[in-house]
Amino acid sequence: MALRTPILLTVVAELAVFGLLCDTLGFWTTLLLLVATSAAGALLLRSQGITTLTRIQRMLEQGQSPVHDIIDALWLAAAGVLLLVPGFLTTVAALAVLAPFTRRLVGIWLIGRYRAYAGGPIHVHAEFQTARPTAPPAQPGGRPPAASPITDQTTVIDVEFEDLPPKRSE
Repeated sequence: MALRTPILLTVVAELAVFGLLCDTLGFWTTLLLLVATSAAGALLLRSQGITTLTRIQRMLEQGQSPVHDIIDALWLAAAGVLLLVPGFLTTVAALAVLAPFTRRLVGIWLIGRYRAYAGGPIHVHAEFQTARPTAPPAQPGGRPPAASPITDQTTVIDVEFEDLPPKRSE
């Protein structure tokens, strides 16, 4: 029930904006503009998504923590969902989410909200190790060992975190 109200309000607002633009620009121009903005947003989403995934992969290869980039990838997924919904308001919201500046601001705000909820700083310890696989032992009968599915490197990520109880106000 709680989810129905925002969805219904979004649909009504989208129809109102579409109607106003149809009155101003005409139906076909408004429809073309709607398709063009959605297509432009999808192209922008694709390019930023590829860039973000490449950056995550590079950071993992270097043994660095890609936490901020993973959060960026989640924001990009949210923008993709908004772009799937036809309408001008959701397209504008998706374009706002696609802007790196907006993602950083909202990310900083969310981290601050979580810290306030947790009652202190967030403690995360992450360790990245790259290990080369060892050759498997020879099989009985002098046959060569079976090919290993791991041929190059294996990255092991060990993460520990501490979930702090909510701060109680007395």
